[in-house]
Amino acid sequence: MKNIIIVAPILSGQGGTETVIKKVLKRFDKKSQFNVKLLLLGEPKKKDWLKDIDEKQLIICESHNKILRIFWFVRFLLTEHINDLIIINTQLIHIAHLVKGIFKRDFLIYSWIHFSLDNSNTVNLTYLKEADKHLAISSGIKKQLINLEISPRNIELIYNPISTNLKKIKRSQDGVFRFLYMGRVEYNHQKNVELLLRSLTTLEGNWLLVIIGDGDDVKKCKKLADELGIKDRIVWKGWKSFPWSTLDEIDALVLPSNYEGLPMVLLEALSYGIPCVSTDCPTGPEDIIEDKYNGRLVKMNEPVDLSDKMRWIMKNLNELKEETLKSSINKFYDDNYFERLENIFSEMND
Repeated sequence: MKNIIIVAPILSGQGGTETVIKKVLKRFDKKSQFNVKLLLLGEPKKKDWLKDIDEKQLIICESHNKILRIFWFVRFLLTEHINDLIIINTQLIHIAHLVKGIFKRDFLIYSWIHFSLDNSNTVNLTYLKEADKHLAISSGIKKQLINLEISPRNIELIYNPISTNLKKIKRSQDGVFRFLYMGRVEYNHQKNVELLLRSLTTLEGNWLLVIIGDGDDVKKCKKLADELGIKDRIVWKGWKSFPWSTLDEIDALVLPSNYEGLPMVLLEALSYGIPCVSTDCPTGPEDIIEDKYNGRLVKMNEPVDLSDKMRWIMKNLNELKEETLKSSINKFYDDNYFERLENIFSEMND
């Protein structure tokens, strides 16, 4: 049996990374040839997402002291039998690399970064290159790794998994076109909600924007919506544990991000038959959206272009059939994803 440890720092419990990790753990909770566990270096603020994980697969260092967490991690690496580490944080890759070299351990270190390497303040590129191999969740991240002079032979393009959805979310029947934004509410950082709000000022027609998510910038974004004169056309729903189950009618999803990794919200929307409008940001949207087939790609930081693409979706929605939208992401569905991942696990360190 191979002992594979997924290593992560403190996670919020609200992001796509957590969704993917949980799905991987559940897939392998009864796979006898792979003993897959999650090691969290820090206690999560929100623990709801951990409830469905088998406690035998979960290891948490609960110390609030960063130095003590590092010592705990080093001791874990020295005392446990480990075949492979899959690490989503470059600082932790560096620590594992030092332990491996100094103490002559033979585990392999895989990086599994969930954001664009060019735009995340948390990615140390020097430390990243210390991993033995790399799991890339988008073709853009694979290109970035190659640009760091990492051999393509040491990079596996795996994407992220999405489940097939039998449930249908209806399209609006009352003449109001409903756009959806789902994610952290950030003014102009990664999620760039400011861009979306400004683009709406030039969008004609009878539309409504539904926002599901929270964050430190909610008040700032609400103030901008008020200043732009669109506050009455926005519904702020806050953060929801199961957001898709709260929706009855939605016509299109909008993602105005400055950068991503592989945005799960696009895959989730398309799995429900909902078309998407997304900035063509690094990285991920280009892997998911086929322009005018299942959505539209938008130029970065161009509110007029975003407004134009949203207008196109409003005009052409009837041409975007639900079954076509769902089938457009076949390569991401669970069965195809886990076939790729099991092949990778099989080739890992024995």
